[in-house]
Amino acid sequence: MSLLFLCGWISAGAVDLNKENRDPKYVESIVNRSQKIVDKLGLTDAKVAEDVCNVIANRYFELNDICLLYTSDAADD
Repeated sequence: MSLLFLCGWISAGAVDLNKENRDPKYVESIVNRSQKIVDKLGLTDAKVAEDVCNVIANRYFELNDICLLYTSDAADD
């Protein structure tokens, strides 16, 4: 059910990859990891598959940002 919701939500507009101010090698690594997940979903629409890949990659980026913030705050203590 959530996959259908995600696909319906994504088809309403393109999802941009949030790669600004990130190491290009890190972005490539995360996109490749995200693409492996998308490949297993069996999506037939290439644009939807790209958008889903970008959503997953962006979540990885957000998790990394949170981790960096947490480790930075922990180092200050």
